[in-house]
Amino acid sequence: MTIHISWSAQHHDVIQARYPGNWTWEEVWQAKLIGDAMIEQVPWPCGMLIVLDDPMRIPPGVLTNGAQIMDCMHPRMRHVVLVSDNLLVRNLVRLLAGVFPTMPFTLSMVPTIDQAVLQLRNAGFYSARKPELAVVSAAAVAGDSSTYVRA
Repeated sequence: MTIHISWSAQHHDVIQARYPGNWTWEEVWQAKLIGDAMIEQVPWPCGMLIVLDDPMRIPPGVLTNGAQIMDCMHPRMRHVVLVSDNLLVRNLVRLLAGVFPTMPFTLSMVPTIDQAVLQLRNAGFYSARKPELAVVSAAAVAGDSSTYVRA
């Protein structure tokens, strides 16, 4: 599998998924299963940081697969931040977010990893004090980003 998935910090509350330039939807589904198993190992809500190394390389089927993945996110996933500055990716994320306006997690996109980490920190992640098992409030999201859905 070319997608690398791991805990982003020692506190085990943010999963980082790094997508290389050449990935498949089968690998995304494998990574999702691994991420879900990781979340099951901790009792608190988690965030996710998704890094697209080459945002111009997205396999066909993004709308179908993206919608299916968003529809079956782990119930303790609270905040997903996609790192990319690609306009096409931004529009695809907006489209998917529009299909699922009542998601129980926040989905946003920022251009840098530093901004993603800041956004997740402001939402209570990367901390020994764990976020409560509740939907992240819009007030917890800060920084210069595009947040598409706030539950």
